[in-house]
Amino acid sequence: MDRDTHSLKATVSSYTKYAKDLGPYSVPEEEKVKGNVITESSLSALSQSSKASPSSTNKCNIALGGLARSGKTSIHSVIFHKISPHETLFLESTGRIVKHVVSHSPFCQLELWDLPPELLQSDSESSPSLEDIVSICSALIFVLDTTTETPDETLQLLHQTIVRCYNVNPQIHMEVFIHKTDVLSDEQKLSFQREIQEHVDGELRDIGLDRVVSQVSYRLTSIFDHSIYEAFSQVLEKLHPQTCLLERLLDTFVGYSGIENAFLFDAVSKLVVATDSSPVHGNDFELCSDMIEVAIDISGIYSFGNPRNHTKEDSIQDSHPVGEESFILDHWNISSSCGYFFQDSSCWCTIRLGNGIVLHMKSVGHYLCLVLMARGEILDSNWGLVGYNIRVFSECLSKVIKSTRCCDA
Repeated sequence: MDRDTHSLKATVSSYTKYAKDLGPYSVPEEEKVKGNVITESSLSALSQSSKASPSSTNKCNIALGGLARSGKTSIHSVIFHKISPHETLFLESTGRIVKHVVSHSPFCQLELWDLPPELLQSDSESSPSLEDIVSICSALIFVLDTTTETPDETLQLLHQTIVRCYNVNPQIHMEVFIHKTDVLSDEQKLSFQREIQEHVDGELRDIGLDRVVSQVSYRLTSIFDHSIYEAFSQVLEKLHPQTCLLERLLDTFVGYSGIENAFLFDAVSKLVVATDSSPVHGNDFELCSDMIEVAIDISGIYSFGNPRNHTKEDSIQDSHPVGEESFILDHWNISSSCGYFFQDSSCWCTIRLGNGIVLHMKSVGHYLCLVLMARGEILDSNWGLVGYNIRVFSECLSKVIKSTRCCDA
């Protein structure tokens, strides 16, 4: 609790520091209705309502399971390894437990356990067993192939996996990715999800696990559109211990800047780290994700940058079988795939849509970017105010990251 209190005090003090460095910011009378400068008092509620983090580390352990050729290996290959969806057709089936360590940004620290289908089908006497893996994981993602020719076998394995996971780890989050839905119509997708959920919920209630029903989430996904990124983002937001704090900071930023929505992205994977609590429309995530792609492509062509010096902290362990020597992949190779844009905190990008909405993206360092959505007339009259608040938010975010690393150490 003391560490969390110290973290929040450091967060609030960052606002005060920036106010002293930059001096008072004058807001014209006609703009005061639309926004205001973030002050220390605007964050005082955070220190009163924040709770101690349930986890002492920001590293999230996630297991990926499912039948052979269900698409679980393709999912993490597309998101984290930037493999084209069409190239995943040539990926081999998972024949053994493979651990992938992802370390893109401070809020995207993951350990992904790609499990072979035999592990889910074998009993708990095998070594290592499913129970051994699940006991150290925060979530298990079961990938259910909608094109499978053995639906009964898939549903039976899903039911058994849920029961085994909750018996060994009652706190685990069960995520069911109803995958390869790009071949279905919108009506078929909803019907498919409803039938699966009713079937699984009914079987769980029959064996007296009513409490488990509400803890299983179902998401429609495909690697050929943005649904897989959105679904994985929701899992990441659910697991990260700092999500509530980041959401409150974004709420404060949105409220004082007079904008519609704000998203904090991990620029390398294009996963949403946190959003404000305002409702998000269906296509908003897709628009923001496409904007990041545009910035990456343009910065890769026109930017001039020099690779930085490499340190031990800049490496990423990636895709190595358990029990064997780790394969180290240089962090610069991965981060350079998102261009030089997100390595320079002074870079920004603005896109105006035909419906009057403006997308504004600003790099806030640490391979994180802040994407704003606002009406054009509001943003045009508040550019100075929004720019000031972005700088304050960026400074505050750095304080949160620094205090989190100190707690982990």
